[in-house]
Amino acid sequence: MPVHRFARQWRLLGAAIGLSILLGWAAGCHSDPQTAVILDVFDLVERYYVEKVDPREITANALAGLVDHLKKDVQIEVQTEKIKEFLRARDRGEDVTPPVMEETEDASPTPIPTPFDDVKVTVAPTHLRIEGGGQIFDRDLPADKRALARVLLDGVAFCRSALRLKQSPEELQQMALDSMLYKLDPHSGFLELTDYKQLKQETEGSFGGVGIEISMVGGFLTIVSPLEGAPAQQQGLRSKDRITAIDHLETIGQTIDWAVKRIRGKIGTTVVLTIRRPGEDKTFDVTLARTRIEAIAIKSKLLPGRIGHVRVIQFNARTADDLEKALREFSAAPGGLRALILDLRNDPGGLLDQAVAVTDKFLTGGLIVNTIGRGSLEERERYASSRGAWTRVPLVVLVNNGSASASEIVAGALKDHQRGLVVGWQTFGKGSVQSIFELRNEAGLRLTTAMYYTPSGESIQAHGITPHIRFDSDDPDRDLYSEAKLEGHIDNSNKRPAQQPLLEVNAKNLYDHYLAKGLIKSDAEAFSDDADFLLVFVRKLLDEATDFSIGGLTAQAQAMLDKVPGAFEPAAPAAAKK
Repeated sequence: MPVHRFARQWRLLGAAIGLSILLGWAAGCHSDPQTAVILDVFDLVERYYVEKVDPREITANALAGLVDHLKKDVQIEVQTEKIKEFLRARDRGEDVTPPVMEETEDASPTPIPTPFDDVKVTVAPTHLRIEGGGQIFDRDLPADKRALARVLLDGVAFCRSALRLKQSPEELQQMALDSMLYKLDPHSGFLELTDYKQLKQETEGSFGGVGIEISMVGGFLTIVSPLEGAPAQQQGLRSKDRITAIDHLETIGQTIDWAVKRIRGKIGTTVVLTIRRPGEDKTFDVTLARTRIEAIAIKSKLLPGRIGHVRVIQFNARTADDLEKALREFSAAPGGLRALILDLRNDPGGLLDQAVAVTDKFLTGGLIVNTIGRGSLEERERYASSRGAWTRVPLVVLVNNGSASASEIVAGALKDHQRGLVVGWQTFGKGSVQSIFELRNEAGLRLTTAMYYTPSGESIQAHGITPHIRFDSDDPDRDLYSEAKLEGHIDNSNKRPAQQPLLEVNAKNLYDHYLAKGLIKSDAEAFSDDADFLLVFVRKLLDEATDFSIGGLTAQAQAMLDKVPGAFEPAAPAAAKK
């Protein structure tokens, strides 16, 4: 594709996919840096957004969205404090009831009062009016982009003054731009400098950190596992240790993203983690020096029966090479590799080139994915190289509703080519393509620029990949986590009927059966493969199979499940659970 000679580019998919363009070369065009950034955003949206939009509309969206953003920040702060109080009490061992978030009968949240509830924003195609703080901002929305940028900046300044906001003009401008982009679709947005740097680190495969995998368990920040040889392991941190504070800032009520930003940092600097160990009442501090950490791309293990299990954590710069290394190690073991489980569950995506390279290992040829966008990001097909070294290894692909974007490209291509049996839950359904653009102020812009299609021509946008063997669930949280549930998601224009699974399995009944038979262990924290009933199921399937074709594996699965009481009973509707 044509790229300006001063541009830097990489293609990524999941958090985003596409190219990074440095816009600083045009700095001389606009003397005011704030105006210049806004004009850059206008230009990129006009040139690359997947649908044509009116700059006047997105300007109005930016200011209306800024007011909404301010309201939500207050509401989130109130809800967070309720959650913190509950978690602190539970941490002290008190028998407490989770806080009831105010809801109406239709389960939509009752708005929490904020200081901005009386602010009124009226938007017409060519006019904008904001009433708040006893003052009025009333402007026409001109067609000229430079004049529109001035309206946006004046609107931000009005809100800051009339509403007596504490945020700086730069912070409010970023909030307005983020609102502008988010109103386009839930995957577009403005990336402030720290978020942009973190995204680059994750996709490039290394960062300054201490070497721990963390998760939220029961609302508490918990270590899943320390990385071998990294500072955390060297200082004795263990799986299931709870991190109660980072640099003496309490973690209760905070997010994983909040914790990651504070644990990571410049190599050679230190971070203090306050730890509470299971079974111990007292906490203790551990000071860790950050070092270069290679982001984990995969986890691999050769299981009994010469079955390889590779869990793809993310598609970063190392994924294809690390997968190749794992496959060769499996193959070199006594007896070689009999079958492979490619586990894409909870993999949110990553680099497009890596998704293509991973898929290519298992195909003898053919289309892997097709992306269709605008401008220089118009239709592009990506094919297998016909040099796949692992084209004859029997393959099962595991997916769930946390498998998104790059994961869905891999699963969709392998399914369409009948190369592997896809097992699990309906995937997330993110069929849009994002590009990351680097702005002149070193921030970033994430913009939806195309849609992607599987080899059969299917768009999985808001539908997801339908597994060959699909597990049904009565878990309302699982049903809520999908592209189709995201506010403002792009509709799927594909009019083809939704694909149907070959088998539909009641997940709860299979889990209960395996638990009763002692085939799995109950582990609410799900840190152990021994608690993974889906992995146990496909291991048994591959152990017992003699025909590894899609039809053969499906027939074997049917025979296994016929022995499980209620395996094919429809799951109770999620709405029925209270």
